[in-house]
Amino acid sequence: MKRVIFITITLCTLFAFPVSAQMSKPELQQMYLNYLRTAGYTASIDDDGDIEFIHRWKTKDLSYYILVH
Repeated sequence: MKRVIFITITLCTLFAFPVSAQMSKPELQQMYLNYLRTAGYTASIDDDGDIEFIHRWKTKDLSYYILVH
């Protein structure tokens, strides 16, 4: 499952790169939040402005971050 999440986020990042070069930080944050929430993840913006999302694996909740520049 980790591989699927990594591949999905990697592909999203690669395809969004040309667009993201022209987007502001709030627009990027919203784009990532929308994608993750649509995919069923609990996602939010942390204090640094990065995207935090939770993935449940077996019996643990694992936190992942997308650093938004």
